[in-house]
Amino acid sequence: MNVKKLYLRNINLLSDIKIFEKDIFIKVRSTGKLLKAKVAIQKDSAAVEILQDEKGISPGQACVFYSRDNLGERVLGGGWINKTTNKNLSTESTDH
Repeated sequence: MNVKKLYLRNINLLSDIKIFEKDIFIKVRSTGKLLKAKVAIQKDSAAVEILQDEKGISPGQACVFYSRDNLGERVLGGGWINKTTNKNLSTESTDH
C-alpha cells in the first residue's frame, strides 16, 4: 500500500521556512529516490504529503527535505517519522 502522509517529530531546518511554501522533495532512505512532496511545518514537527507513490515507509525512519535545481540537490533539513498514513491504514511509533 502506498504511503500518502508522514508526520515528523524533532525536525531540524537548515533553510528559511518560506522555501516550504512550494513543493520540495523528500528522501526516506539514503539510497532512496527523491519524492515530490508538500511539507507543513509546525514548530518542531511537520506533516508531509507525498505527491508520488511510495511503499515501505515506516515510523522510526528519518525523512530528509531537499530542493533541486540545475546546480543539484540541497538539504533543507529533516526529522524522524512518527506516523504514516495511507487511505486504509495508519502506523505510529511507540518511541515518542
